Amino acid sequence: MVSIKQITSFCQLGPRANQEDCIVPSEPTVDNRVLVLCDGMGGHGCGEVASALTAEIVAECLAPFAEGGITADDMQRACDCAVDALTERFAGYGGDRLPGTTLVVAALRQKGLTIGHVGDSRAYVFAADGSIKFRSRDHSQVAEAVEQGILTEEEARQSPYRNVITRAVQAAGGHVEVEVDNVAVDILLICSDGVSDLCTDADFSGLFGLNDFDTAAARLAARCAEASADNNTAVIALLGRTADERDALDDAVKRFGKGVVDPGLPEPGQPPVPPVEAFIPPERRTEYPEHPAHPEFSEHSE
Repeated sequence: MVSIKQITSFCQLGPRANQEDCIVPSEPTVDNRVLVLCDGMGGHGCGEVASALTAEIVAECLAPFAEGGITADDMQRACDCAVDALTERFAGYGGDRLPGTTLVVAALRQKGLTIGHVGDSRAYVFAADGSIKFRSRDHSQVAEAVEQGILTEEEARQSPYRNVITRAVQAAGGHVEVEVDNVAVDILLICSDGVSDLCTDADFSGLFGLNDFDTAAARLAARCAEASADNNTAVIALLGRTADERDALDDAVKRFGKGVVDPGLPEPGQPPVPPVEAFIPPERRTEYPEHPAHPEFSEHSE
């Protein structure tokens, strides 16, 4: 099972008068299976209430499914519950700019991560060398312009409309689709646009390519504190297998040598993983008659 090996976070006010970012849990630990980040919509009022309420509702709705594996449908239902809660909370709110928020959720699964997002708060997954394995797609006007070839990435970063989002969790906003991705794990970053507006992909890769988790996280927080023009919030996690699983794989390699395949773990509802002997290359199994292949995984299995 994928677990958090190290984790850190920051939630900085920056030069703003009001903190509209929120993370749940407020102080993440290695025991958490679900991480939620929201950024209240500027100019709509009560952004801090919208982000906090949404983060709490989504985390609460997903908590019962955390150990078994959270699905795209689970994330969508949690988002729908948040919309209902915001609509009820702001039923008497005047004006047409009703409070709302972005949303990004990272849920650990057996083999990787399920990431759901709405708006322009982002999720990144980095390899150990700092290269970007995954970056969520912003729901914003400039992101759409980049996809259509109207703007370059750099022009989008400089655009005065870069923070105009096209999708949000909003009071009386009705159903909003959560974009969900399943990704492999290494280093996870979820952040508000105060962080992603300040740092380019190359900046992030340079930091997380240091191969020093604590230093990379500290430098990112320091850079945001020094130069960002917004609230700055991020959760950074180093992910991997549990110690027992790593020990079992190490033992298998010692016993059988190179060529052992890491079977991973089954997703919910899938057959149980057979013993490690089943994953020894077929041509070498005869060398170890005391460790027969699992009957469900014959030499002819695909």
